[in-house]
Amino acid sequence: MGIYIGILLGYLFGGWLDEFIGWRNSLLILGLPGILYAIFFYFTVKEPPRGYSEKRKRAGDKEHSMMELFQLLINRRAFIFLALAAGINAFVVYGVGNFLPSFLSRIHEMGKGEIGTWLAFGSGGGGALGVWLGGYLGDKFGQVKKSWYMLIPSLAILISIPLTLIVLFSPNKLVVVSTNFVVKALWSMYLAPCIAMAHGMVGLRMRALSSAVLFL
Repeated sequence: MGIYIGILLGYLFGGWLDEFIGWRNSLLILGLPGILYAIFFYFTVKEPPRGYSEKRKRAGDKEHSMMELFQLLINRRAFIFLALAAGINAFVVYGVGNFLPSFLSRIHEMGKGEIGTWLAFGSGGGGALGVWLGGYLGDKFGQVKKSWYMLIPSLAILISIPLTLIVLFSPNKLVVVSTNFVVKALWSMYLAPCIAMAHGMVGLRMRALSSAVLFL
């Protein structure tokens, strides 16, 4: 959910800052605190032990090199298909996300601050809800059958198709931005199940890197 909370804050503050002081100054104001926070985080927060979520005192397996992990993942067709599906979905999600501000400005004549506010709660808030909902439903139905971890995001994407057409073709801007909230929630439901499935294919000490490979 951290990705979409960041998107929410970025749109909200970025839109209004851009409107009043310009995009160059906005980047400086939003970027510098992030660097300071990263330094603070590095020196104050300890890395949790491996296997902590499973209530293990030790991970119970040896560390593996990056090449060993790559070889393991490449030999698992399920991960290849998972990574391709997640990547294609992310390509569309972030592509539309970059297109929407210009779309709302040109087609619906909305101001930068207004665009930032609506997209903060639509793309950011809707995306965060979708990540949580995808993980919750995946765990709930995945206990019955593991395939639900992938069926849920697949169904969500199918449901989103007619709603996406409303976002792109409706003449009413309130209908557009409110429908965008639902669409972004549906689009982001893939994230938590995909990460969970990737973690299930590897050992405890491979999870962080397997997530990084999936995101890449």
